[in-house]
Amino acid sequence: MNRGSLIKYHRQEKGVTQKQLAKGICSISYLSKIENETTVPSEEILTLLSQRLNICQESIKTFEFDPKLKQKMYKWYDYIKRKNREESNLLYEEITKSMSNNYNSELKTIYKLFSFRYFIYLNKLDQATEFLLELENVSEFFTEEQRYNYHKFTAMLLNKKGRLNEALEQLDIVDSINENLHTVDPELDYYTSIIYSRLNKLANSIIYANKALEIYQKSFDYNRVSDCCMILGINFNLLGDYEKAVYYMERMLSLGTEKSPKELAGAYHNLSYIHMNLEEYESALRYADKSIKLKENEALSINTIHLKSLIYMYKGNNEKAKTLANKGYLLAIEHQNKKFEYKFYVLNYRLDGCNFDQSVLEKLQNEVLSYFKELGELLEYRNLLKILGDVYYKNRLYKLSAQFYKMVTDTL
Repeated sequence: MNRGSLIKYHRQEKGVTQKQLAKGICSISYLSKIENETTVPSEEILTLLSQRLNICQESIKTFEFDPKLKQKMYKWYDYIKRKNREESNLLYEEITKSMSNNYNSELKTIYKLFSFRYFIYLNKLDQATEFLLELENVSEFFTEEQRYNYHKFTAMLLNKKGRLNEALEQLDIVDSINENLHTVDPELDYYTSIIYSRLNKLANSIIYANKALEIYQKSFDYNRVSDCCMILGINFNLLGDYEKAVYYMERMLSLGTEKSPKELAGAYHNLSYIHMNLEEYESALRYADKSIKLKENEALSINTIHLKSLIYMYKGNNEKAKTLANKGYLLAIEHQNKKFEYKFYVLNYRLDGCNFDQSVLEKLQNEVLSYFKELGELLEYRNLLKILGDVYYKNRLYKLSAQFYKMVTDTL
């Protein structure tokens, strides 16, 4: 990258306009010529521009590049992908220190990309979003590989935020980039599987999970094999193939890998869900309790509290189901978990007998239903449509009921 392009890179990286950078140093048109490499600036102007951008002019002059540091960054990325938190944390600190006085644009872009992925891995979404915004400023300088990772990591972030349809759009961009790169990427297959599963596109999810599983098995990456077994177990449970669902969950637990409390809690939560569907309610409750015990705080237990409420409802113990549903509803509000706030609202409505209450029905139709649809939570959306159809049918509002039943079939 030439000196003018480097000035442009660092200006855009910091979100500085040409007008702001040029003020008192040169004209905007002259700065534009510098950045577009149509003129060569004097050393004095280059120094002033560098100082305003708070970068070392020597780096601008010499294009300092450290191949060992780049190699270390890719090693860091590999630890992140393998979910090795200890090593990835150590390398983050070491690389961040090395980058504090390094202005090489290639290294800065790689560092920001892998920091973006690192904070997604840590589930620190605010910090990940900050890196996303910084990367947007310099996206025109990306190589094809960097564009691939940028859109892939953005899809991961959107998945974490529950913006599933937007995540899928990012994956389409990744696929188009990969037509030239021909990258074999089981991590991409795995996250594609997750997004399809959450969108209730289970056949697609199973295809991508099996693609990832095959590659991870060949490379003996059993942590990721475990992840693929988890998503396959979830998918087969949703499809009603409980034998396969149990097989993949038990395989995940039997793999000789060290599992975090979070991973074990997830497995027990899903085994609870499977046993609920098998109408083995006592086993379902035992697994739900094991899951809750492993979770660090009540905020992380909200989803399993919701599941436990459902188990008691199907078991016929509405009193316990109602107690848990009320507790979960308040926790969801306290922790600003809108998705489960609405899920508990719907569950409480069911436990109250789905009475024809106009104000409640309006909220369900105009607020909750729209939220599930926009979020891409197809299963919740479809279930609520059916509930509304049943309520209107029960109250002899057949035309309105038929509209909701038709909306259910339209989602199939």
